[in-house]
Amino acid sequence: DDKHRKEIEKIEKDRRREADMLQEELIREKNDKNELKKKADASGSRVRNLEKDCKELREKIQVFLSKSDNDDALVAALQAEMQSMAAKAREERRRDKVSESGAAQEVEDLRAECRDREQQVERQHKIIVSLRAELQAAVMRGGDAGDASMEVEQARAASAQALQRVRVLEVSSS
Repeated sequence: DDKHRKEIEKIEKDRRREADMLQEELIREKNDKNELKKKADASGSRVRNLEKDCKELREKIQVFLSKSDNDDALVAALQAEMQSMAAKAREERRRDKVSESGAAQEVEDLRAECRDREQQVERQHKIIVSLRAELQAAVMRGGDAGDASMEVEQARAASAQALQRVRVLEVSSS
């Protein structure tokens, strides 16, 4: 009887120990599960934030591209106007060789207008440089590298064209 009781106590003790170990393992597994769930939630939030940032950057790049197109059109219009003004000035000089006193004032007025146009082109050049810097900063902040790099290259090409037109305008106006 004693022998059976000791054996039962030993079996009971072994089962309690095993139950305690299983209970501890269950607690560890639950903790691991909770920790993994927190990590998954954090990763999901990060992905959502990155997607939102990427979308915002794409929208900004589109704005920069449209501004670049507008700047290109404006520079082209200014170049045409400058050429027209230069042609008018040459024509006026030819016509007014006879009456130099009146012509001198008109030429001076045209030169002043040319200087104003050159200053306007310079301001627009600064705007283009500023937009380029903003675009570079937006690209450096992040976004989808594949899509953004193509859009950035397009923006750079448009900016380079605008800068080239400004340079041509500067050369032709001097």
